[in-house]
Amino acid sequence: MGLWEWDIKANVVRWDDAMCRIWGVTPETFPKDYASYIAAVHPDERVPAS
Repeated sequence: MGLWEWDIKANVVRWDDAMCRIWGVTPETFPKDYASYIAAVHPDERVPAS
């Protein structure tokens, strides 16, 4: 299981090594902000905005 954290004030996303392995990225290439993270999620898997 991978873990990630989003610092809302700084708009920084942090992933652990397991999360990087699951997504097939390196710590240098994973999405660093929330918008980039959401953009990487397949549209069918995103929760629709209310």
